[in-house]
Amino acid sequence: MRPRVPLLPCLLLLAGCDLGAGNLRVSGVSTGTPSIGGTLVVHGAGFTDAPPVRVTIGGAEVPPAFVGAVTAGRIELTVPAGTPSGPLVVTDALGHTAAFRDELHVIASLEIDPLEALPGTPVYPFTVRALDVSGEPVPGAQLLLEASAGTFSPGPYVITDSKGEAAADLDLTSVDGFVEVKVRAEPLYAAAYYTDPSDYPHGNEVTLTDGTTSLPVYLDLAFDGSVTVSTLNRRPAGPPVPALAAPRPEPGSPRAEDDPREGIVAYRTDVAMSSLAREEPLADLGLERLKSAGGLDLVRVPEGVRLDEALARLNADPRVEYAEPNYRMRLAGALPSDPELYRQWGAFAVGAPSAWTVSDGSGVVVAVVDTAIDHSHPDLSGALLPGFDFCADDHCTTYDGDPHAATTAAEHGTHVAGIVAAAPDNGYGTVGVAPAARVLPVKVFSESEDGTTYAWNVAQAIRWAAGLSVDDAPANPNPADVINLSLGDDDNSQTVADAIDAAVAAGAVVVAASGNQGKEDGVLYPAALPNVIAVGAIEEEWDPAGYSNFGEGLDLMAPGTAVLSSNPGGGVRYLDGTSMATPHVAAVAALLLAADPTLTPEEVRDALAATAYLPVGGDAKHYGAGVVRADGALGLPAPTSEADRYMAVTVAGHVASLDLREGVSEAVPLAPEELTAPVEVSLEHGGRVFSGTLESW
Repeated sequence: MRPRVPLLPCLLLLAGCDLGAGNLRVSGVSTGTPSIGGTLVVHGAGFTDAPPVRVTIGGAEVPPAFVGAVTAGRIELTVPAGTPSGPLVVTDALGHTAAFRDELHVIASLEIDPLEALPGTPVYPFTVRALDVSGEPVPGAQLLLEASAGTFSPGPYVITDSKGEAAADLDLTSVDGFVEVKVRAEPLYAAAYYTDPSDYPHGNEVTLTDGTTSLPVYLDLAFDGSVTVSTLNRRPAGPPVPALAAPRPEPGSPRAEDDPREGIVAYRTDVAMSSLAREEPLADLGLERLKSAGGLDLVRVPEGVRLDEALARLNADPRVEYAEPNYRMRLAGALPSDPELYRQWGAFAVGAPSAWTVSDGSGVVVAVVDTAIDHSHPDLSGALLPGFDFCADDHCTTYDGDPHAATTAAEHGTHVAGIVAAAPDNGYGTVGVAPAARVLPVKVFSESEDGTTYAWNVAQAIRWAAGLSVDDAPANPNPADVINLSLGDDDNSQTVADAIDAAVAAGAVVVAASGNQGKEDGVLYPAALPNVIAVGAIEEEWDPAGYSNFGEGLDLMAPGTAVLSSNPGGGVRYLDGTSMATPHVAAVAALLLAADPTLTPEEVRDALAATAYLPVGGDAKHYGAGVVRADGALGLPAPTSEADRYMAVTVAGHVASLDLREGVSEAVPLAPEELTAPVEVSLEHGGRVFSGTLESW
């Protein structure tokens, strides 16, 4: 029951008497376990007696921009990124304070274990965890479980224990195919899949070469005996095909795809051993030496002997440096297993998957001059370098060293960063076009609703990103090779133009958005500047997007509509705009620079323009040089127009046509006797012939 307020204090209040801290009170909160980026409501009294009030959680002040509606008995706020667990304290303008009786445990991240079935059952027990910014457990958190199929036990809601953990079972009786499981504490979530996703299906891999360049292709054999040839640019129709449910192998144990009878033995170099002496460890275990090379032996265990046991005994032998299974290796051409890659039409439209066989962007820094970025996102945390904030308040008058903000103010920058360099092969989310590049976060927009920034701030940010000296900012130890500007204005700022001139002179490639006003002759600045690569947007059907600005100054086009990328809180979402097209080009520039770091900004620009693809009916006004193509820029067969979009593919002497844009050929009919390996395969494009042999189906 609410305590009754004494009459005398009420009379004194009406008379205008200062009660000290007596009337400021915190009586409750909407949840004791709020989430970063989520809403928290504080209940109490006296919140408007001496405005404005200030709220701290765990000693960290909630910025005014994150404090919403305030009434006498209610404060609504958004929990900023980096908020620690601890007491919630409200302070008014007179310095009076009131604290909530219990400490808050703030959820900064969620975890979910991989799904593994109980042996012989369709039941998948798993554990979820809630952690704060320090990695400490969050107890008492109510978490929501979601799955695309199956049923949960005990139910869809679980409560974390003192270790921050909660257990549940997922029953997948009569469920086949891909299943995604999520644990949510809005807006945060984490995901797992049934079971661990395996590779996207490709068919039989053949590496073709023209003597200087290698090109992996895949032969799919249909039931009627016909064969389809595809490249890595063939977009999968669905998510990775899951492997059959099986217990996770122990580290170092032979995998199912390894030969369970072959191992490799390396001998210590500091122990003098004759060839005969090397026989002893093998003879003791009855191992057969198949091959030798230097200090290595390839061995086979006899029937009835377990390879893992033999390797364990060899590793215990003082004469042996190490012994391991003879792991089966795959060509690097396989697509990353990230579950959302098949939805990323943009990555395939720019030919990125084939390009990854040549370059992944390693060693290249791409500056994202933008809003804040969610630095805890699983697809981005490993790619982000220390950055800087050139707009640390609502009016961009101060700087600080933290370019990250609450998830509500980081959507745009997080999405752009994910298009550039979302992590590959982590079984999570999407893949960046330059997945091994590093992202330099340079924040220039405020965290207010209107997302303010100014030419001064943008100019200083560009200079700093390029490694140039900027007053009131520390030296940038990681100068950018590429600067992405998904921003612009109708007015041409000389300050920004001078900063770009300096950045380009320092060796940075600058890429900017043409704008989203749908103007026929309205490329925004700084994209319209002569030393900036101006990027417009296309739809999935390869048509120019209706919102994209066109006209003089437009250099290239890239996917901009329904682009899937990283979203604050650990998820993904679709966004539209030339802001999304621009990082596709910035990332392709990163791939090119990783392959040849000696290229100048002008040479990068020329290479991207020379290898761009111009669809049928396209013109310079609406496409510039065309749609950027990573594969073509890196010297792989790629279309530049309809005239060279198709290449001849020959399988066992039969010729068909392969669509380089879509990455797939028409079916090649083969007679039964022609299916006997080896099968000769060749491709011809632009006077180059790539050939190879399929040794076995």
